[in-house]
Amino acid sequence: MKLMRRFESFLETGIEGFFNRKLASQLQPAELLLALVKRLEEEQAQGFLVEEVHIEVSQEEYEQLQKPQKSMPEGIAAWLSKRLLEEAAARGLDVQQDMPIFLEPVLNLSSGMFKVVVQKAPKEEKHEEEGSTR
Repeated sequence: MKLMRRFESFLETGIEGFFNRKLASQLQPAELLLALVKRLEEEQAQGFLVEEVHIEVSQEEYEQLQKPQKSMPEGIAAWLSKRLLEEAAARGLDVQQDMPIFLEPVLNLSSGMFKVVVQKAPKEEKHEEEGSTR
């Protein structure tokens, strides 16, 4: 299972990354959402709960994503948060309702590229306390 994830990740970053760089299209919010969902799945498969998300993008992409859009009047971060909750519910993933998502410009990233950085904590096992009886 882990080998398949690595292979899939290799193909994703190698092939998709190659075409993204060659075609140099603008970064789309749906690409960010897909990456967030995949990262959430990976972290939860390893027993972690994601507490905070930072998406690092190039300065050019940051400026483009911050522009108001008719399809996202609430802004990119709020749209991502809302859609991530919907996707997580559909896939049975645990997500905090108020989990912050930050979009940050980074100088050393080329256009079309991004990086998802998460703050995480081990999932708490739910223990049921047994009551004592006499």
